[in-house]
Amino acid sequence: MAVLTAAHQIMAGVHDVVLVVDAEQQKTMPVPEHADVLAAAGDFHAERPRFGSPLFPELFTEIAKLYARAHDVPPPELRRHLAIAGKNYAHAKLNPLSQTRNRPTLTLDAATTRSDKNPIIAEPLLLSDCSQITDGAAAIVLVSQSLAQKLKSKPVRLLGYGHTTDHLALQDKQVPEFPHARTAADRA
Repeated sequence: MAVLTAAHQIMAGVHDVVLVVDAEQQKTMPVPEHADVLAAAGDFHAERPRFGSPLFPELFTEIAKLYARAHDVPPPELRRHLAIAGKNYAHAKLNPLSQTRNRPTLTLDAATTRSDKNPIIAEPLLLSDCSQITDGAAAIVLVSQSLAQKLKSKPVRLLGYGHTTDHLALQDKQVPEFPHARTAADRA
């Protein structure tokens, strides 16, 4: 939303340059606290009594089960559908700043098998299916087209954007299709 707002400010002629910055610090928090902080991004008060704590693993488990039912995916095959961590770890090895760049390769077998190193968090989700707790930051400088033409290095162009808003509560969303994401992509 910040990037979209910045782009609108430039397109409206309000500013020629806008810096958008985002930062998140979680690694210094105790685990129970960061679970509650993350849960605030969901419909915390309505969904925590239903799904428990930590909220998101249980919420994502419900989405996985709805996906399996909608697409007739048997439980053993669902594990393979969920096992995207291996791809993510492989990409992390290409980034010298990644916190997992030095971790061993995560094979599909390891990502789909319950073990001491990959326990069940919320059936069918294993630890490797869950987001890591991390710190991070990102920044982007947006400039008007007239200012971009004056720059010595060639800037990247924003060719389009798409934005939609969905309901916060899982029960109000169209799961597992999430058509709002497709609408935003089509608009972009």
